[in-house]
Amino acid sequence: MLNNLKMNRYGLAGFGLIVLMLIIRLVQVRVPIESTESPLLYRVVSVGTDFYVLLSIVPFIAVTLFISRRLNSKSYTKQRLSSHDRFTLQNIFIGAHLALFLLIIGMLLGLPNLLWQIAYYVIAVTVGLLIPFQLLTPQEPDEKSDDKLEF
Repeated sequence: MLNNLKMNRYGLAGFGLIVLMLIIRLVQVRVPIESTESPLLYRVVSVGTDFYVLLSIVPFIAVTLFISRRLNSKSYTKQRLSSHDRFTLQNIFIGAHLALFLLIIGMLLGLPNLLWQIAYYVIAVTVGLLIPFQLLTPQEPDEKSDDKLEF
């Protein structure tokens, strides 16, 4: 039963990005904000960053689980998904990983207030999802090639 298992590179990358994001957040909690004397302001910034992390990780997990199940499901691969649909789902899958990476960079930037965090969040997700569609183009399937997507 374990002979059919193989390493999932994208799953490993996604797990590593999530762990990196949580480690960065733990380090940020321990470092006080020098520019604020008010503990209330520190708590507001902290809660905003917690929501930033939560709103980064939960949609990433939901999207990647949905797409990976859809692409690897035996009932969907041969019957319902065209090659264009598979290409689109694969681009969204890669884009979700890029968006999470850009969101980690946003955490490292230490944006000063909630408005900047929201603006960066929207821009990072948009750019991350658009990059694969700009860089990757579909190729015509060969007669010899297997129509199975490898992860």
